[in-house]
Amino acid sequence: MKKILLTVLSLIAINNSSASLPVNITNIINQARYAHSVWALYVKNLASQQDKLTLNENLLIRPASGSKLFSVAALLDAYGFNARFNTPVYALGSIDSQGVLHGNLILVGQGDFVFGGRGAVNGNTIAYTAIDHVDANAVPGASLTPEDPLAGIQSLAKQIKQTGINTIDGDVLIDTRLFDNAVHRESVLSPIVINENLIDISISARAMGQAAEINWRPQIKTMKVINHVVTGSKTAISIHADSSGMQIEVKGSVAANAQSILRTYPIKDPSAFVRTALIEALTQQGVVMHLQAAQLPQPRHYQQLNPIAHLLSPPMIEYAKLILKVSQNFGANMIPVLLASHHGKKTYDDGMHDLSQFFVNKVHIPANQISFGDAAGGNGNYVTPMACMQLLTYFYQLPAEDFAKIIYALPILGVDGSLASVAQNTAAKGKVFAKTGTNAEMNALTEGIFLDAKSLTGYYKNKEGQWQGFVIVVNSVPIAQIADALATGNDMGEMAARFYGD
Repeated sequence: MKKILLTVLSLIAINNSSASLPVNITNIINQARYAHSVWALYVKNLASQQDKLTLNENLLIRPASGSKLFSVAALLDAYGFNARFNTPVYALGSIDSQGVLHGNLILVGQGDFVFGGRGAVNGNTIAYTAIDHVDANAVPGASLTPEDPLAGIQSLAKQIKQTGINTIDGDVLIDTRLFDNAVHRESVLSPIVINENLIDISISARAMGQAAEINWRPQIKTMKVINHVVTGSKTAISIHADSSGMQIEVKGSVAANAQSILRTYPIKDPSAFVRTALIEALTQQGVVMHLQAAQLPQPRHYQQLNPIAHLLSPPMIEYAKLILKVSQNFGANMIPVLLASHHGKKTYDDGMHDLSQFFVNKVHIPANQISFGDAAGGNGNYVTPMACMQLLTYFYQLPAEDFAKIIYALPILGVDGSLASVAQNTAAKGKVFAKTGTNAEMNALTEGIFLDAKSLTGYYKNKEGQWQGFVIVVNSVPIAQIADALATGNDMGEMAARFYGD
């Protein structure tokens, strides 16, 4: 084993030579902070299929969230760019002349992981911010979209009331049998999703020594958030909940000079949360509840019924855009369970198998050039730049209309998403479209941060108007603080800008 390890390390050292690269690229790679890092680069003219620049293109590297490009490709292949989630509500029973439902109201989860939030009700787009609330506990500067995360629930309640139902003499049930719940990155992946199954907690400082101000969403009456945060000299927040997850306690301090900060806590039982939210929304519509416990019917019963309400989502490409623009882990990790359910299966592992079949059979990536432990970009994900270029070629060879949608679903250099602040003062601003990837871990030895992987994968046009694909990856960068990871991201943005300028 020791001999094999030494051989591999020697191979990396040889392959990491940048002698044949343009000077404006080697000047970036040869900076002192990358002295012990491994770089991989690949640039290709997709029209002519001619390689323009290569470095370690056959090396298995960690792409971090560059993995999401692969997962999104599988999602769009399975469902189609224009497919929409259609979440129905059924009335199982009879409705008398007085508007009394003698039976049960059933909301059937369809895997819609926005479910009316982010402006998706009656809309064709999904809102996002530069740093998504899903990352609020790990990344500074996360913010919320202004839309109400309960808007989908409220829309359904209004539709139900408009059918003439004013009393429910039965139960309100949530059917989550589409696929099995899974937990990834502390979030519950479920057939019914509200606010990415997170409680958003906004904390604002007041005068030194006073209790901080806390606001939270989405709110239901059975959930409580207890505030034990004071205004102090530094920000240090911890969040805990009881076993039910319905009583959340926020402790610590927020710096007096800090702007409002955002933290999140997972909703442990999304089905119960949505049921309570729907009952509350119906009550606000004036529907009287005489609830009696009931059981879900067999799924075949739905085939004989017409929905009395439904929630129609934006097209699937908008979900892809949300995942890609802000590198959203929750949406990416929903993809395996959505693939599983699409193929009549139930589990996350089933979906990961479907993902691998897509890579090999449709993108034609050799099985020894890719290994994924999840769909979002965890430490167990490895891929060669050659495989990344194969995926970029796969997208490029789609019908022109679909390829254009992929281009604008990617972050745009210097304009939006995770590339909004990168290379803004270059001619490449607005001309490079690429997926970012970042994976950083705590270094217990130094109490600092170790940048495990940073990547940038995407497209630009050359001077002749031909699309070029490019892959930039660096692994194993010792850094002191998160700002250093941003510096590496800026270096990659500069590389992409220089590719564009050549």
